[in-house]
Amino acid sequence: MANKTPSLKFKDYSNKWTDNTLGGLGSVAMCKRVFKHQTSPQGDIPFFKIGTFGGMPDAYISRELFEDYKSKYAYPNTGDILLSASGSIGKTVVYNGNDEYFQDSNIVWLKHSKNEIINPFLHHFYSLAEWEGLEGSTIKRLYNEIILKTKISYPSIPEQKRISGVLDDLDSIIKLYQTKTESIINLKKSLLNSLFPNMSETAPKIRFKEFSKDWRLLSYQNIGEPLSGGNLSYNDLAEDGKLKCVLYGELYTLYDSVIEKIVNKTNKKATTIRRNDILFPQSTTVDALSLISPACMNDDEAQTAGVFVIRPNEDIDGNFISYYTKGNTDQKYKLSKKAQGLTIIHLYYQSIQDETIFVPELKEQKKISSLFKSIDGLISLYQNKVVLLQNMKSSLLSKMFPN
Repeated sequence: MANKTPSLKFKDYSNKWTDNTLGGLGSVAMCKRVFKHQTSPQGDIPFFKIGTFGGMPDAYISRELFEDYKSKYAYPNTGDILLSASGSIGKTVVYNGNDEYFQDSNIVWLKHSKNEIINPFLHHFYSLAEWEGLEGSTIKRLYNEIILKTKISYPSIPEQKRISGVLDDLDSIIKLYQTKTESIINLKKSLLNSLFPNMSETAPKIRFKEFSKDWRLLSYQNIGEPLSGGNLSYNDLAEDGKLKCVLYGELYTLYDSVIEKIVNKTNKKATTIRRNDILFPQSTTVDALSLISPACMNDDEAQTAGVFVIRPNEDIDGNFISYYTKGNTDQKYKLSKKAQGLTIIHLYYQSIQDETIFVPELKEQKKISSLFKSIDGLISLYQNKVVLLQNMKSSLLSKMFPN
């Protein structure tokens, strides 16, 4: 990165950048060591270990110990960039001035003069830094001497402020959309447990006001015809394939409760599925609860294998069944009890065919599933905005810093 200039500069700054090392700017600092017997599950001051760094603390120290160590030993100033030196190397957290303590040697910061570099600029530099000489096989280790030898180029303080200001604003927008996404996801979780009946309930807590008929209790074998069979694997995928296809693993990774915009193709016939069919994956190596991941076909036709399929009757909306089965906590838990196996966990149609599910009239089914599809669309929209903004930031970082 040293001895180069960025490809993108503000036109009112023409001064050359300074080449240096982090050691030329300051020294590595860390908190005084705290031993395990000095911590407790509850207490006055959060103690962040490398495993909880940037998250929620699971240990605390007394205020007396905190005040004593803070007054005698190194402690970060507000705005200092805390850096992980073990595990997730290079992870950063901006110290915001709260009363909290950090694990020595695993969490460090650069103690420097603000006459040459400001923390916001340093923060963005860390996201690009190439730490040469990392040691460790399973757990990597970023030693102080590696940090100090790391090369850095930086402009004048005013230009640093301008660059970090742009990137900070972009971070704020990304965080806003991430927060919006999380809020909508939480709303969806709440509605999944309110718009469908839970254990011991015969009707949901919330209903659309135009519906009042009782929900029917049906078994899964009563909602449609079962289908199975066929062989199809990743080796059967073909870019020039004439047939759309859905592999069972994609029910975990690519599709949620509905299958739209099928991405893969094949030339091999397997089990033909059509619009409104409900696909259940038949195996997983994770756990029984994650195995309950059905998805409903929202495309005209495709091939599949490694699943069992329920083709719903005319008065059943497959999307409704899929959202209810996968999203409602009680329903998902009930079906997971029917899974079999230890290392590889299986789910068979015969195991769930007698399990029950409450179903309203078709219009109400479609109204509910339409609501969840709209929510999914909004989640996808915000998630795509986050990805777009993150890509924009990545591009700006590569152009606004020398490389």
